[in-house]
Amino acid sequence: FATESGEVALAWSQESNGQNDIQVLTGQNDNLVNVSNSQANSTDPELVVDSTGDAHLVWVEDDADILYSRCSRVDCTAPAPLSNSAALECLPDPSPQNAEPTIAIDPADRVMVVWLSGQQSLVYSTWSASANPSQTPTGCVPGGAEEEPAGQQPRLATDAAGDFSLVYGAGTDD
Repeated sequence: FATESGEVALAWSQESNGQNDIQVLTGQNDNLVNVSNSQANSTDPELVVDSTGDAHLVWVEDDADILYSRCSRVDCTAPAPLSNSAALECLPDPSPQNAEPTIAIDPADRVMVVWLSGQQSLVYSTWSASANPSQTPTGCVPGGAEEEPAGQQPRLATDAAGDFSLVYGAGTDD
């Protein structure tokens, strides 16, 4: 990902000592940070860059938790969990399994993350890029649980008006 000022922001999962860690490269000086830095298996990183040049990163840890970090040109915030869905009324049975996070940011620097929770729901969180996200998701995607398995491979985008758009697979094997 390249910013308007020509800086680079990249994220990837790299195997180290029998587990995967999330690495992020930011800034003009190629600042490399192990952002997950845990004993857990960390995979599926996705990132976006806001208008100030900060990278917003999400990933899966141990096929259970969706984590988030904001990375400046110098360092990254400590990983914050997004997937504490026990308090959501829209989830009939909160799952300990969370996967396939996708992230987008709109022109007003509002961040949205969507992920698959178990086999039955798509869950989302939204917040301002300058703030820390809540540990409890914002809600469930309407219609995301009509098929089983629900909403595979979700992908987000935004337009110039600031509208978020989500696409996902219907979950059929046909």
